Amino acid sequence: MSYFQNDLTSVTLHLRPRKTNRVPKWLGRAAQALYYSSLHDIHPVIATAIHDAHGPKPFTISNIIGAENDGDLTYLNPGHPVKLRLTTLHPHITAITHNTLLPNWNGTGIELHGQPLRIIANAQPDHWSQQTTFAALLDRAPDCREVHMHFTSPTAFKSTAGHHVPLPQPELVFGSLFNRWNFFAPRRMSDAVSDSISKTIQCTKADVHTETIKFARGNKGVISGFLGHVSFYISEQDSVIRRHIQALAAFALYSGIGVHTTVGMGQVKGSVA
Repeated sequence: MSYFQNDLTSVTLHLRPRKTNRVPKWLGRAAQALYYSSLHDIHPVIATAIHDAHGPKPFTISNIIGAENDGDLTYLNPGHPVKLRLTTLHPHITAITHNTLLPNWNGTGIELHGQPLRIIANAQPDHWSQQTTFAALLDRAPDCREVHMHFTSPTAFKSTAGHHVPLPQPELVFGSLFNRWNFFAPRRMSDAVSDSISKTIQCTKADVHTETIKFARGNKGVISGFLGHVSFYISEQDSVIRRHIQALAAFALYSGIGVHTTVGMGQVKGSVA
């Protein structure tokens, strides 16, 4: 296998449950544990450093996608394939994931909440499966004033008061992207972009609803987030800054938005008009 050299990747795993069972509806915590455990088997020092570090993590992972839900439970059965999304935000983690971790999963399958699942070989890639670099996101960013985002899992933000905000406020949406970009990218965006985010982006349409997540374990408890389609308008006059904001919108596919993106929240895909 050739060495994978992109900064960022988004992978959709197509999975077939090996047996029929009912499991908790939200398996984001189990998916996070799976990734940490698998990374630890390959490179324990890196896995421990990522787990223990404060600040953004260099990966996101989704909840199970496409399963049949009944209240707080999800049905898994071999006749109903499901999906799991994984993204990475650092070139070294991206290389480890593509060159070793994913081949290991393809060979052995995975287990979530004690349930074995087989990865379906040669599944057709979906529109979420992409890879790129930070430089390419900037180079390809269009000079457009409109941004459309599809939030596919509950999304929320932590306010300065410590409460969660389940609303697509522009400064929170793009502020989250700006902070993660500057944490991981080899070249930081300027404070002028941050200033523009706080002053020149308006939400023009929000077709959203809220859902509540009940985490199966841990002390994070219950949290509500919004899902749906949101449109924004950029009134910024500087075309360079507008393109930087569009690059952030494209970055959302990989970085996720808001809190708890390593346990399934904040899954989003952005597009221009």
